[in-house]
Amino acid sequence: MINDKEIVLLKKYVDEGIELLFPIVGKEHANKLDEMLGKVDEQEQFKYKCKALSSCISALAKLKI
Repeated sequence: MINDKEIVLLKKYVDEGIELLFPIVGKEHANKLDEMLGKVDEQEQFKYKCKALSSCISALAKLKI
C-alpha cells in the first residue's frame, strides 16, 4: 500500500511532468487539458494527468531520434 508521503511525491512528479509536456504538446492541447481538469475533482484530475503523461511518453518513445 502506498503511504501518504509517497502519494504526495507521486502527485508532485505527475504535476511536474505535466508542466514539462505543455511546450511539447502545444498550447491548444495544453488549454484543452486545463479545461478538462477544471471540470473534475482532484482524484479525476490526477487520473487525467497520468493518462496524458502516459500517452505522451508512449508517443515520444515511438519517435526515432
